[in-house]
Amino acid sequence: MLRKIAKSDEQKALQLWIEGHAYRSICDRLRISLGAINRIVDDARKRAPDIDELRKLNVTLKRGESSVYDAVRGAKLLDMLNERGVGLDRLHSYIELSDKISSERGVEAEKFVDSASKLMNLEGETGKTCVEIVKDFEGKVSEVKRLDGEKGELQKEVQGLKGELTKTEKNLSSKVQELKSVIETEESLKRLGLEKLAHLAKFVEGYEALGFSAQQVQKLVVWRQSLAEMGIDPDKLGEFIKKKGSLEKQISELEKEHRRVGGIVKKLGDEHRRLFKETTSLQAEVLKLSRLSMVVKLGKIVIPCRVCRRESVFVKLHTASEYRAMMSSGGVLQYRCFNCGQWAVYTPWDILTQVGLLAAPEQLKAQIPHAKD
Repeated sequence: MLRKIAKSDEQKALQLWIEGHAYRSICDRLRISLGAINRIVDDARKRAPDIDELRKLNVTLKRGESSVYDAVRGAKLLDMLNERGVGLDRLHSYIELSDKISSERGVEAEKFVDSASKLMNLEGETGKTCVEIVKDFEGKVSEVKRLDGEKGELQKEVQGLKGELTKTEKNLSSKVQELKSVIETEESLKRLGLEKLAHLAKFVEGYEALGFSAQQVQKLVVWRQSLAEMGIDPDKLGEFIKKKGSLEKQISELEKEHRRVGGIVKKLGDEHRRLFKETTSLQAEVLKLSRLSMVVKLGKIVIPCRVCRRESVFVKLHTASEYRAMMSSGGVLQYRCFNCGQWAVYTPWDILTQVGLLAAPEQLKAQIPHAKD
């Protein structure tokens, strides 16, 4: 079964054959069989009977380091020269002339010939000679340069106008703000009323005549408002001062009242400290009595250790008759400290002394005289 060849490989094989490669070379390069290559070439001959002539031309041009594209361009050039009446016998002289002119002008010969061809086409289209066409072109170039200059000037004028427009917009914005302020002021004056405005103007003129500034007048208004808030009629301030006395007298009375109140505050402070001290003492007594109550209720007490001196010996209390018997017989008790772990001997007097200390006051109450009002 024949291996199917990809379309791209068939195109590459045909291209290599047209370029002049032999079947064996194409077979080694593309890894396809000789029979497949033969079939590809036969199919191409059926589609294009003159393909062998094309292969010969391509091989010939390749030997001369040219391509089919160069041959086509050359053919078109010869047709164009024939149309212009230039034969092959005069072609060499024209080429030398083109090379000379292009070297003098610093232009490639190919571009020079292309420009000359376009100029000849223009002669045919416009019916003018090349000299007339060149003059028209130079005139248009001059016109373009003149228009470019005018364009630059216009651009400068536009920039200047933009700057002036920006300044005008800023000035307009400032004027608009001023106008808004004037309108707001006018509206405020209308709300006040013309009669009030007239009284206000007379009021300000009167104070200015007395040597007061607008700021001082404003402070006076604030001062009157403050007096009214304190319950003092600003128009009856003189009567208020006569009734209350002079400011120095009021200050003196206030100082006396301050000293009297200060003395009362001091006495109250002393009484507060005395009561606090007494309350603290009572709280300590209550705490001791509370502990004594718990000892009596539970029948247990914690006493100091004879060894480590810490209250860490727990003692279960006996009855009063048992303690009396032990006192009469000289009996003692042994307890172990839970802190140091040592055993120690305690007499009934030692235990009952700790119980009695809970009932004894820390200090005798002294007779504290009460503060007089």
